[in-house]
Amino acid sequence: MIDINFDCLGNSKKIQLNSFIKDSLNKILDEIDNNKKNIYVSVFLTNNKKIKEINKKYRSINKVTNVLSFTQNDERMLGDSKIYFILGDIVISLEKIFSEAKIQKKRFLDHL
Repeated sequence: MIDINFDCLGNSKKIQLNSFIKDSLNKILDEIDNNKKNIYVSVFLTNNKKIKEINKKYRSINKVTNVLSFTQNDERMLGDSKIYFILGDIVISLEKIFSEAKIQKKRFLDHL
C-alpha cells in the first residue's frame, strides 16, 4: 500500500502527482526481491518551509532539502487489519524539486 499525503497544491495537480508517484513506487517495489506481499510506504509532499522544519527536528539540520527518507523496516497491522511490512516514510519538497529542475533544465516530473 502506498499512502500519499499532500501539504500543498490544488486538486488537479494532486491527481497527476498521486498517479505519477504511485506508478513510480510500484515499479520500484516490483523490482525488490521481496516475499512480503503487503508493503507499506508513506509519501508526504510538502513545501520548503515544512521540510526544513522536519529536517531540523529529526536530523538537526536547519536547512531546506529536496527529499528526506525515514526507514522503518517493521511489520505492523494497519487500519484494514492486514499485516504490512512498513518500509518507511518519504518526505518531498515539491517547491525544492521544482526550483532544482528549473536550474538543472529538467522537466519537473523527470527530476521528481
